Amino acid sequence: MSEFNLKKYISNNPLLTEGLKVGDRVTYDKTGEEFEVAKVSTDKLIIGRDRQGEQKVLSVAHISKIDESINEKEELTFIPSSGTKAGGTFELNNRKYELTSPIKNVTIGGRYVTDLPKGTILYNLAGGLLADHESLRKFESPSSRYFDKSNYSGIMIRKDKEVLNNIINNSKVLEFYED
Repeated sequence: MSEFNLKKYISNNPLLTEGLKVGDRVTYDKTGEEFEVAKVSTDKLIIGRDRQGEQKVLSVAHISKIDESINEKEELTFIPSSGTKAGGTFELNNRKYELTSPIKNVTIGGRYVTDLPKGTILYNLAGGLLADHESLRKFESPSSRYFDKSNYSGIMIRKDKEVLNNIINNSKVLEFYED
């Protein structure tokens, strides 16, 4: 049996040399989930807290530290379906966007496929993604309501991966989620 070589282990796991600490964000390579470091247990294990606040023990060999300076460009966040290996959904990371150019083939209310015009305001809420533009009011129906609230408005659109990527590439962020 070979003897454990700490120097070799550290050189193969740059995470350890970067000074992992409580509060750092890491990605678990096996599932792609993001965790916040709650405790550094040993040089091989950490305790991470997921988005729901549940704590899990993670092996340092299977995590990657998220470099905040590299992560400035927005990307989609993958949310795995709970309790299944069937997949999950994609989410935007900010609350409010304004389109700087039109987006084609967006499904509204599960029925209508249309284009979102330049200047459309998008609200990324817990209940879904709303698009607010005067030209979209014509799609309102009893099953697909156009909301007019004090802090958000619009009609629900389907969150297809292609549409979400187009939103990221063709919009500017107006409002961030607070951490």
